[in-house]
Amino acid sequence: VFFIYHFVDTSFNLTGKIPHELAQLKQLETLNLSRNKLDGPIPPKLSQLRYLKILLLYDNALGDTLPSSLGQFSRLKDINLSYNNFV
Repeated sequence: VFFIYHFVDTSFNLTGKIPHELAQLKQLETLNLSRNKLDGPIPPKLSQLRYLKILLLYDNALGDTLPSSLGQFSRLKDINLSYNNFV
């Protein structure tokens, strides 16, 4: 068994939707997918990441409304969703 605590990809090359499967990384503390070409909504399943402290999704093409599940991140200390297309 192993745990992933930090997932960072600011390669400018990720496209498509944020995979809801990331919610399976239960011990994740940092999710940084900024500066890519991701689109669509933030998957509500990400609220299952109970240990998430840092969520950086800025400078993508994410859109739709912000999910109310973002309020469930009790340990979140840093969030940046700027430069997207949220309504």
